[in-house]
Amino acid sequence: MDSLEKQKIAGIQKEKGEKVKKSLDASVKDAMAFNVMQGAGINFMNAFAVALKATNFQISMLVSIPQLLSAWIQLLSSELLEIVKDRKKLIGIFVFLQAITWIPILLAPFIFTGLNSSWIVWFVIIFYTMFTVFGAIVGPIWQSLMGDLVPIENRGTYFGMRNAAAGTITLLITLFAGFYLNIFPQSKILYGFAALFFISFLARMISRHFLMKMHDPQFIPNRAAQFTFPQFISKMRSNNFGNFVLYVSCLSLAVNIAAPFFAVYQLRYLHFDYLTFTLIAIAPMISTLFMMQYWGPIADRFGNQKILRVCGLMVSLIPLYWFLFKDPVLIFLCEFFISGFFWAGFNLAAGNFIFDTTTPEKRTRCAAYYNIFNGTGVFIGAMIGGILATIIPNDFLIFKINLLAIFLICFFARIGVWYVFQNRIKEVRLVEEIKDRQMFYNAIVGNPFKGFTVELITTLATRTEKTAHNIAKLPKIIKDEMHEIDNRVEHAIEGVVQTADKIVKRKRKEKPKE
Repeated sequence: MDSLEKQKIAGIQKEKGEKVKKSLDASVKDAMAFNVMQGAGINFMNAFAVALKATNFQISMLVSIPQLLSAWIQLLSSELLEIVKDRKKLIGIFVFLQAITWIPILLAPFIFTGLNSSWIVWFVIIFYTMFTVFGAIVGPIWQSLMGDLVPIENRGTYFGMRNAAAGTITLLITLFAGFYLNIFPQSKILYGFAALFFISFLARMISRHFLMKMHDPQFIPNRAAQFTFPQFISKMRSNNFGNFVLYVSCLSLAVNIAAPFFAVYQLRYLHFDYLTFTLIAIAPMISTLFMMQYWGPIADRFGNQKILRVCGLMVSLIPLYWFLFKDPVLIFLCEFFISGFFWAGFNLAAGNFIFDTTTPEKRTRCAAYYNIFNGTGVFIGAMIGGILATIIPNDFLIFKINLLAIFLICFFARIGVWYVFQNRIKEVRLVEEIKDRQMFYNAIVGNPFKGFTVELITTLATRTEKTAHNIAKLPKIIKDEMHEIDNRVEHAIEGVVQTADKIVKRKRKEKPKE
């Protein structure tokens, strides 16, 4: 190889490296914009349903139906990708469709004012299901793209940093949204939700703007490497990825027996105001924010399997404190030190485990099958919770509120899932060996809170500065995105007019002469 060819190859590699770096930076900004939508919209959907006077069963449906349909629709993701072969194009289409579903959701209480509130709730459930389905189609395609862009040796660190940056936004926006809702009288609260959901629409459009800036390496489907859903099911208990899928989906089932009702319990039975509700909601976000980057290097060093096992045990304890405590301060502290900290580790390790155990040509399909099982678990769990909330009366045995019985059932279900699956998942990378007790002490007790105050202050200051810088760019981004939408609409209208004109001219030619 002569020097000219070497220079050419070096130039190509440098250009590719710059594209990847810009793409990963854009992905962080996409995550931040997405989490504005998370904080202003998704985090308040259950509270919105309570404000619409939804029943416990309807709230369980608000969680379960979108999850079930969005899980199974992901079979379409891999098929679409193999046909279109353009990941960025597919992501752009379905993110746009997801964004505009916020409009009918926010308008529902005002359009159907003459209808029974129950019908309005079902209308919201339908469009929130569409919102979730469009996002679900994007999920495996996005995972395939990110798997090609993020270097394998830095996945834990990168996604820890990305999730922490996004978590900062979720925290700030959720806190803002809670304060905002708290200033509305109960008779006008639906106007407050409408404003938040419009912000969510704008945020998803901004998220799309950054997604479209990412580099999409050429995707070449390998038909020989593909496998059908029945083939996956038949072999899942005998392979590592299959056992991982079973573990996470069974845990999702157990978690969602109670998860839809924590908001109901706070607002309807403990009578917390929206500010107290929001402060409790952001407690795990604060913890996750500062510990996500902490878990990343641990995952890179000791592997994801250890984190899944240790954190899986600790998140099983969450329903206990909801069962035991009614004081908002105690619940806040438990949400901070248990829920946020351990879910941060578990979710990061689970996401990385998918990348570690799948090859690029199989990753989209594997991610889709994983999400199918996980979403089905959420659906079954929420259905079980909804049925229990309907058939278990208040004053059942020693429980003055039937939701307390559901919380206790959820606790035993989580512990049972962890016990069955704790040793079935194997680490796939070469990592440092560490015993569970050492892992628990060094990674969880010994290190996280050393210098926590310094970390809190420095991280918050840095990210607040970056957030302010990004917010200053929002007007231009929104203007560019709206200009693009306007051009597309205008182009579509011109196409319709031209087509209609051709049809009219053809009919005139075909008209017989008298």
